[in-house]
Amino acid sequence: MSEDLIGYRRTISYDALFIQYLIDMMQEVNGLKVNTITNDTEEIKKHSEKIKTILLAMMNAHFECFMNHNDFCN
Repeated sequence: MSEDLIGYRRTISYDALFIQYLIDMMQEVNGLKVNTITNDTEEIKKHSEKIKTILLAMMNAHFECFMNHNDFCN
C-alpha cells in the first residue's frame, strides 16, 4: 500500500500518509513475527526489506514536509 501512496503524496495529507505507513509497518512486523516462529528465512528477508522501504519512505516524506515548511517560513 505504501508504494502506491508514495506517488500520490501531494493528494493526501501528511498525517494520512504517516498513518498508512505505520499500518503497513505493523503488518510487516506481524508477518516477520510469524515467519520467525516458522524459521522461514526467505520470508523474513522479504518482510525486513519491506520494513526498510517503509522507513525510508517515511523519512523522505518527513524531510519533504520539513523542506516545504522551511520554504514557507522563509
